[in-house]
Order: sequence, then C-alpha cells, then structure tokens
Amino acid sequence: MSNMQRRDFLTATGRYTLYGALAVIAAFSLKNAGSSSGNPCTDGTSCRDCTLLSGCTLEEAEEARSAERDRNS
Repeated sequence: MSNMQRRDFLTATGRYTLYGALAVIAAFSLKNAGSSSGNPCTDGTSCRDCTLLSGCTLEEAEEARSAERDRNS
C-alpha cells in the first residue's frame, strides 16, 4: 500500500466519521427540540396521573395538586 492510498483512506475515514458524528448530533437535537418548549408533557396523560406532578409548574398540575390536597383534608 503506497502512502497516497493510505492518505486517501485516512482522509475518507475521518470525513465519514465526522459525517456520522454530525448526523448523531442532529438527530439528538431534533429529538429534544420538542421538549425545549418548557412543557414536559409528552404522553397525553392527565396531570393527575403524571409522574412529574410534584415538580411541574403548569397551571393544570397546580390545580390537580390543590384538588388532591382538598380530597386528602
């Protein structure tokens, strides 16, 4: 294998590795783009059934917490 072939191989390997890394970063960014809106709700459940209810700041969650407190009092 001559030096020119080795250089071409290493250049192509580096180029395609960079392309792959950029594709992974883009996919990760697109996947998380919807969650940056500040609304953690993703599964369509009601706030009462949500596992994130205790730390949620949405108005619906606050109403569900106060209703739960009223029921327990």
